[in-house]
Amino acid sequence: MYDIKGKEHSMTPKLWEYRVYVLKKGWNTFCQKHSLREHKDFVTM
Repeated sequence: MYDIKGKEHSMTPKLWEYRVYVLKKGWNTFCQKHSLREHKDFVTM
């Protein structure tokens, strides 16, 4: 994933039930680094 400045951030997707993917490794670090808030900020992939 790339941030708004174009810097690459490594993340690992994990397959949950019903073909739903969630980001695991790296996601929390990305959120903290960019001060993202749950239900307030959105990420497009």
